[in-house]
Amino acid sequence: MREKVAGVRENVIETGLLEIYRFLPPPLLEKFDPENICSVSEFLDYLAKARVVQELEKEILARAISEVFSA
Repeated sequence: MREKVAGVRENVIETGLLEIYRFLPPPLLEKFDPENICSVSEFLDYLAKARVVQELEKEILARAISEVFSA
């Protein structure tokens, strides 16, 4: 059971790190060091920021596509 939990935890962290590095701009990553994250809440804070940026990108893209086809 512990091995399963450890595997799930590792998967969540890997997926979160991919999102963080993909969506956060370099200025927000300057202080980000995954090796020195002290708490889950700190990790989740960075992940939440990445998801906000992801949603903004999605909205911008949808608006641009809409404008192209409505012109």
